[in-house]
Amino acid sequence: MKIHDDARSGNIAGIAAELAAGVAIDCLESTSRQSALHCVSAMPDARQDVIEFLVKQGAAVSAPVFDAALQTGSLDTIKFLINSGATIDGSQNGACGSLTIAAYGRGHAGNQTLIPVLTLLIEHGADVNIVSKYSESALRVLSCRGRFDAVEFLLGHGADEKTLAWTDLIRAVALGTYEEFEALLLQCTNLEQRDYWERTPWLVSLLAGDLNKAQRLLTAGAQINEVGRCGQIPMMYAIEGNHIHVLEWLITLGIDLNATDEFGQTALLTATELGRLQCASRLLNAGADRTKSSSNGERPITTVCDIQMLKLLTEAGEDPSQISNEMHHILTGAVPGDPRTTNEEYSKGKHREFGQANPQRMDNAFWNAMIQCGCRAYHPRFMFNDEDESGPVWCYYRYGRTTTILPDGRIVEIAGEHADYYDPDFCIYNDVTVFDGKGNFEIWGYPEHVFPPTDFHSATLIGDHIYIIGSLGYQEQRRPGETPVYRLDCRTFTMECIKTSGEMPGWISSHTARFSSGANCIYVTGGKIYREGLAPNHAAFALDLRTYQWSRVS
Repeated sequence: MKIHDDARSGNIAGIAAELAAGVAIDCLESTSRQSALHCVSAMPDARQDVIEFLVKQGAAVSAPVFDAALQTGSLDTIKFLINSGATIDGSQNGACGSLTIAAYGRGHAGNQTLIPVLTLLIEHGADVNIVSKYSESALRVLSCRGRFDAVEFLLGHGADEKTLAWTDLIRAVALGTYEEFEALLLQCTNLEQRDYWERTPWLVSLLAGDLNKAQRLLTAGAQINEVGRCGQIPMMYAIEGNHIHVLEWLITLGIDLNATDEFGQTALLTATELGRLQCASRLLNAGADRTKSSSNGERPITTVCDIQMLKLLTEAGEDPSQISNEMHHILTGAVPGDPRTTNEEYSKGKHREFGQANPQRMDNAFWNAMIQCGCRAYHPRFMFNDEDESGPVWCYYRYGRTTTILPDGRIVEIAGEHADYYDPDFCIYNDVTVFDGKGNFEIWGYPEHVFPPTDFHSATLIGDHIYIIGSLGYQEQRRPGETPVYRLDCRTFTMECIKTSGEMPGWISSHTARFSSGANCIYVTGGKIYREGLAPNHAAFALDLRTYQWSRVS
């Protein structure tokens, strides 16, 4: 909604105009289900005058608003909300205290605002010993994440150390001097005793980043491949604490780079999830498998959370088309929320249109708004109370779309589909969208006979061209035995159908394509082939780019 957009952008005049027009101060955005104050309070760089204006106009300083500020908002925002009546320890999350909410949001390695926020909350009466129905407390959360500086701070303010189930040796590993640690180690007869998080002194030393203590524990008999709760492996503790020097050491010891925990998660997957760029780079350089999936199908490329990590993985050979929607928003500059459009723009531009030229610039205000917010088709339907299901609403929230990052930083995204076939907004697209990496974009359309609706294809960048191979497509457009191949010119964005011959894969989709410059071939593997139905592809094929001849390869 516009009032939410104005709050995010700091447009106080716009907020005032919306309120004067009758918009409710605490109305909820259809996508986020948050009030304007909730949205802006969660922003670490939010303008304080905007928050103060919203509260002055009557915005409710609710538990969700305060929880959002505790997790990611600025210290000034938290102070203002407290002075405006926010309830300390009144979290919406059951009996989870304010300190625990702050620990979850700010407890990762390197966060400089954690202790100032904890200090502020304690000064205003936060209970340091609240334990939720899920057995969570601020002390336990921070111990789990290796923020032993904050653990020591809470202990100094009365937190109950017994809830950590620390032995004297584990405490010395986490908080003590080396001399204290050494004295207790000489007295210790059992190095396998564990704390609340099922960590031995050896695992705690890795999380704390204390290489001297870790090395000494190994010489004293600690088990190098010991695991913690849920099978968490040693490398994961070094990564959680963001201790690259400890990770380097573990690699030199020969620990299995691709070992997994009980969920099939690897150290590399942990590094990408947590945004540990140096750790991920070192693991890749050492030979970690970037394609290995966890038990629930997650891979490093699907969990990447920042641009630099995405660049690292794509340079290692990963396909950026596999990124999450959250990462896609970061990459393209989309701002999640309701589309910034009018009822008139929606009514005029809500349906898909094919281009009339090769290519045609598609300048549609509603389409632009949908790309800028990245929401699903049902959101504008809900906004404008549209019950007309005669055709799908144009949408950029898609599956089976490809993303290609060009050397000059531009991002080219090709086609894809929205929703499932039974949904009124199901649509397979044939457009190409080009982002400049600075927040601007262009949409290019094509006649259907030049480039038909395409999804779950592959996109291989070679020089100034992207080769588009395969498609799932609408059932009536599938031609068993044929393999569609198109070539997109990244200078002019004209689309060309490539006629191929030989032993081709057939109507293939969801496959992998890889270019070999030495052989001047695109190799296609995996995926599914449509005959009478979809069946796994167990063969490998090569498309010779000199002759456009397909062949089956071993």
